[in-house]
Amino acid sequence: MNKNPTMQEIANELKLSRLTVSSVINGNASKRGISAKTITVVEDYLNKRGYVPSMQARNLRLGERSTLGILYTGHLYSHLTEAFNRVISIQNANKESVEIMIVQQIDLLKGIQELRGRGVTRLIWIQTERPENLFKDIDKVLNFLAPLDSVIFYNYQFGDNQWVELFQNEKIHLVGIDRLDGFKNMGRFLKKIGHEKVGITGSANDGLGEIVKNAYTSIGLEPKFTNTKTKADTLDLTGKKIAKDILTLIKNEGVTAASFVDDEVAGHAMVELMKCGIKVPEELTITGYDGMSYASALRVPLTTLSIPVEDMVDHVFKLLNQKRIKKNNYSHVFKTKVIKRESHSKPNK
Repeated sequence: MNKNPTMQEIANELKLSRLTVSSVINGNASKRGISAKTITVVEDYLNKRGYVPSMQARNLRLGERSTLGILYTGHLYSHLTEAFNRVISIQNANKESVEIMIVQQIDLLKGIQELRGRGVTRLIWIQTERPENLFKDIDKVLNFLAPLDSVIFYNYQFGDNQWVELFQNEKIHLVGIDRLDGFKNMGRFLKKIGHEKVGITGSANDGLGEIVKNAYTSIGLEPKFTNTKTKADTLDLTGKKIAKDILTLIKNEGVTAASFVDDEVAGHAMVELMKCGIKVPEELTITGYDGMSYASALRVPLTTLSIPVEDMVDHVFKLLNQKRIKKNNYSHVFKTKVIKRESHSKPNK
């Protein structure tokens, strides 16, 4: 017999009818007058075989489908992990199931098609890349999103009016923050306490790096990029690599602050820098990005740019039940906030 036997195979093995086995598996045995002894025989057999029924097949048969889907594409940044967990918590509290798809950027369309095939009618799309880096064929993506009752593009990077207008016309809600404005606020804070040259993790040519560069240069700071290559590295190894590159920037470029785009990475790099003898914040100011609660528990509590994840996710659930009509507002921009802790100080000149 197969490792995952069919109901007919189970029935043959137990010398029972398929209807009897099906009734026990689907919880209808008592209604059909099946004896307690027979129910026990079937349940004992299922437990010994480790049998798990296909809930998807059952739901399709009964016409019961989860209407909410989550499509996740891109890197799992700390604030997105928190958002994902909050979505699941709310769904659990509502006692509603959810279909989840995690795909690579290039498989975005396949992910949408799969969720549509599972009966999803409302979609939360959690995304990390800017739209221009995503779509080989935007028309196809929008065509497959069009029949859904509601679509929420979560973590949208505001600042490109071309894409805002496109999604607005398609009645897709955009929920996110204005990163350019957020990093300008952090930059103003660093400049106010006397910093001029700031080390930035990553490259000026990637999406978020470009935003940080534009924000800092617009207010008179000099961003210096580490250009650290950390793809697929563990957080510990990423922290070590970035710390090494920041040490080079301190020596060669005279940076007095390091600005990270993830609190967790900032924490790992901080540990490595301190191992190398760098005093934080006396010799180097370190700032993060996310505003996660654990950042306050670091050896030196992290000054960071906070994202209002709880408010954003709660707003998403309000939007899910709205009809896709033109008069609705489809752009939902949330404000970041500089959380001042102990990892910053005036530069030690």
